[in-house]
Amino acid sequence: MYACLFFGLALLGVFSIIENIKSGQKLTFFKWHIIAILSLLTLTSLIDFFYEFGYDYKVFQSFIRELGIFTFTNLFFLIAINRIPKFLLILEAFVLVVYFYLGLKGVQLAGIYNGHITIEVPQVNPVELLLQMAVT
Repeated sequence: MYACLFFGLALLGVFSIIENIKSGQKLTFFKWHIIAILSLLTLTSLIDFFYEFGYDYKVFQSFIRELGIFTFTNLFFLIAINRIPKFLLILEAFVLVVYFYLGLKGVQLAGIYNGHITIEVPQVNPVELLLQMAVT
């Protein structure tokens, strides 16, 4: 059931992207952001569709969602002040680098699938953690 929903959302995204491009108007920076958001939403739905059939691309999906959040934030700045501040771009690049580094180190984000957490969350004792840090 969910596979059909995700596939339908992916197709809707593809058709929306095509409609935005073929409208005959010039592609402005604002319109590129709308197309980017639609593309990222389409990719997320497509990855969810593949996940229903046993293909696990959740690592890529988390990066795509991060890019989607950045694009959405940039879109609001384009609407409000007609430009994107350089500080925001530097902050987004920093967060993306940290996110990519943590992904390479194998850090997983907790996700919920069918009401259950997809990873085992370790119990952390702050006192033991401080003692370990003091010893090393």
